[in-house]
Amino acid sequence: MEDTDKTYGELDTLQIASALSAFIYLPVEGKIRMHSTMYMHEGNYAWASRVLLNVAGVQLLTACGAQGFEAIFQGSQADTTPHPVNGYRETADEMVTGLGGFYGSAGKAAVTMPKGGFEEAGRMLRGFNVLAFSDKAGLGAEFHFVGDYPAVARQMAGKRGVETSLYMASVEAPHRVFGNGLVSLLTLPAEKPQEEGHRWCNRMNLLESREWTGFHMLGTWLSTPNEDGSLIFFHRCFLPAFPLQPELVLNLALCDGLRSRWISSRLI
Repeated sequence: MEDTDKTYGELDTLQIASALSAFIYLPVEGKIRMHSTMYMHEGNYAWASRVLLNVAGVQLLTACGAQGFEAIFQGSQADTTPHPVNGYRETADEMVTGLGGFYGSAGKAAVTMPKGGFEEAGRMLRGFNVLAFSDKAGLGAEFHFVGDYPAVARQMAGKRGVETSLYMASVEAPHRVFGNGLVSLLTLPAEKPQEEGHRWCNRMNLLESREWTGFHMLGTWLSTPNEDGSLIFFHRCFLPAFPLQPELVLNLALCDGLRSRWISSRLI
């Protein structure tokens, strides 16, 4: 597909369907791929391996659900590879049907989190000297972007501008495709003009996929229009059908804290 403003705009819209991966446009190859990254070690293997299984299943479902690429990206073609023995399939793999049934049912169920789980995650975050607040349904925090001065404190002091990124985790924001789950959201205090902003979203996803960042790449960068027509950036990760623990929520939050510091050097 062609390297045009329209391609980047359509790609940014397509990210809404993603949950644990990012659609990344490769301008040199003229292709779109889906990408996720996890850093696994002995300390996180117990829960990270389960998340990684979800990543594989959700990515497959998302890719199969985006088969209308040719209609979205005019002039594009599907890049498919035949089976070495049986050639191209005329019907979807049974695995896709099974995964669709599993996530379809799981997305209608309530998300499970131990009582006081978000409060415990907030307490652990505050142990890292992070401004954090929580209730039974979610967690919020402010992370360093260009500074550590909390937004409310700056307003009360009569100072203009925002130095921190806003983080939110919630089980009360269902995914449009996968239903109920945990959304982990990082909103940056940064904006760009519309055409430039769409390209920046793809650039941030591309940079994350290629650099040794030290934090998990689960989810994707997107944008939303500001009142003046410019675009505000946010990163969203969505965990469908996954039993939650405070340590998992804490890990996702800390990843976004690292992501906020990392991306500030690219945007500013």
